[in-house]
Amino acid sequence: MLDAARTGIGIKASIVDLEKLDPAADEVCRNLNTLASRLSRGNLNDDASKLLASLSEIDLQYAVLAQSIRVEAGVGATWNPNTGGISSSTASTLLQTALISAKTGKVIWKSEQLIRYKAARPADNSMGKALAALFKDFNVEGREAK
Repeated sequence: MLDAARTGIGIKASIVDLEKLDPAADEVCRNLNTLASRLSRGNLNDDASKLLASLSEIDLQYAVLAQSIRVEAGVGATWNPNTGGISSSTASTLLQTALISAKTGKVIWKSEQLIRYKAARPADNSMGKALAALFKDFNVEGREAK
């Protein structure tokens, strides 16, 4: 997902690897990592708000890009020859991402893509299409945090 983010975001914003952050910011980001699923939905709780506030004390320009993948693998499509009953697959893959301002604690941008009826693998064509679509409308122009 990080490669897709770099491709989708391009020159609109800079993505900084954790290894290149100063130690204080690195520690805050590692703590935020435990909240990635919540943050990728744009859902902030008190813990996330406190961590973002401490990150903004380091640099007001920081924003956090949180990403998550939820894969639900269920029963595949079925057909009952005795009754003619047909059911579709219950599998799905949900990709979610959100960009959150450390300064304000507000969601700047978010997106999600759902791949229905498939527990997608990284090499699947549907996964590549969903990742490209995830960042299709990425835009932080005119926003306060970049």
